[in-house]
Amino acid sequence: MDLFQKVLSDPDKPSVLKPDSPTATSYRVLLGLGKAYGNLEGVEVAEYAFQHILEREEEIRDPEVVIRAIGALGEIQAKRGELEAALDLFGQAIQKADSARNALLASEMGINKAQVLLRLGRQPEAFSLLDRAEEVFKIWKDHHQLARSLLARASAVPEVGPDSHFSRCLDLVKKYGNSDFFTQEMGLARPLLVDAFMAGLHEDFVPSILRRAGPEAVPMLVKKMPQKGSRTVKTIKLLGEMGGKEAEAALRAMVGNPAQETRDAVRAALEKIQERGLVEKLKIVMFGPFQVQRGEVLIPQEVWTMKKAKSLLAYLVIHRDRQVPEDKVCDVFWPSLDAEKARNNLHTTVYKLRRTLEPHLAGGMASQYILYQRGFYRFNPDSNYWIDLEAFEEHCSEAEKAKSQGDSESAVRHFRQAASLYGGEFLEGLEEEWCIYQRVTLQQKYFDILVQISEQMCQTSLHQEAVEAARKILDVDRSYEKAHCLIMRSFALLGKRDEAIRQYHQCADILKKELGLSPSPETEALYLKIIDRVL
Repeated sequence: MDLFQKVLSDPDKPSVLKPDSPTATSYRVLLGLGKAYGNLEGVEVAEYAFQHILEREEEIRDPEVVIRAIGALGEIQAKRGELEAALDLFGQAIQKADSARNALLASEMGINKAQVLLRLGRQPEAFSLLDRAEEVFKIWKDHHQLARSLLARASAVPEVGPDSHFSRCLDLVKKYGNSDFFTQEMGLARPLLVDAFMAGLHEDFVPSILRRAGPEAVPMLVKKMPQKGSRTVKTIKLLGEMGGKEAEAALRAMVGNPAQETRDAVRAALEKIQERGLVEKLKIVMFGPFQVQRGEVLIPQEVWTMKKAKSLLAYLVIHRDRQVPEDKVCDVFWPSLDAEKARNNLHTTVYKLRRTLEPHLAGGMASQYILYQRGFYRFNPDSNYWIDLEAFEEHCSEAEKAKSQGDSESAVRHFRQAASLYGGEFLEGLEEEWCIYQRVTLQQKYFDILVQISEQMCQTSLHQEAVEAARKILDVDRSYEKAHCLIMRSFALLGKRDEAIRQYHQCADILKKELGLSPSPETEALYLKIIDRVL
């Protein structure tokens, strides 16, 4: 375990890979670490670990460690496409295993070599190695390695009938319950699994493996899927169970299929993905210009063909904690129209909004985001979304909670995170009456946050940071008098008396020009303290 910690803490230094006591156990640990790094794409560290073992071959009393290190280097070369180098290493590993009279290990390395030979098109040599390996594995009842050998054969002879190599491989894995087998061998197995699924082979087993086969399986399934029939429906159902953006995109492309049975299956599969929250997250930015991002892609301005659709989304998001009556929405957005025309406009706007958020939404299929039930509209609080306003409010709440508990450090941290989310005035550019009060309220909340950050920085003698926090307020509102006072106080405490005085005069000029006011008594008192060097 000490060696494990050393390698993880400093993998770049060769010295940390040298065991303090060179025992067989420590080298086995190093071998395991190398394989772990290889699986995590840390190939250079893995390669160094294996090379280090080979350099210490004479002092290692366990030949299996050396043989497996050679085999691991062969696997690295095979992944790089250096097939001849990989063959040479696997050959060395087999030779050493034979010398050590370890038939099992020699046969395991034989499978690795056979896989490379098959990639080079040298089937007779590969099959000869696999024949030998399978004889050994049958004697020793090593079902895992026997399944590997059968899978290698199946990759060269891709048949999936009941008596095929792959069918026998599936039988072994299913019978002896090695659930990780296909996870480890998915690169070879994936296309064979797709063929087996299409052939209806092992219906009680193959679909469960394909659900974990990753996004690479999606185009394979779509390509092999028949145009119609029960296998089409089963494939669509499987895609819904797999989830992910690749499966969702493939299903969206099928929504216009002429067969009713297929359309129904697609609708059910998409709903399943939505229920599991596997569709792409909707990211909504309300501070600054209103923006909506679907997954990693910003919905461009030109897609919002109706300005009302964007405003309606903002309105429903603001009121996401409740259902909004249809009549209320009509009164807010079309106050001058009669009820019937207003409702028609609302229905058209909702339709456009749903299609903007979910461009592949099938007709008659429920929207994930915009709900309607018994005369009420609502932004779905259970959908997959992130809203900067919600995150802002959560950080403010956490800050106040920490503050009440006397944890000023946590409070400032949450206040800073909240302030970082304020990217501009709320719903900038949207001049609807219903958002103006919210805009003013949130701006004041932003100012309050910065005041508290500035005051806390001042209390901990971080006066320059206090100045910076207060200046962020003045970037928005030059006439915010309290921010001027915070800057004056901080400059004075920094010993920058001239700058503090200059800040006072700047404050007085702005108040006079913009508001026709003089500084407050509190500001005058602070100024006098600075003049008299009391502060």
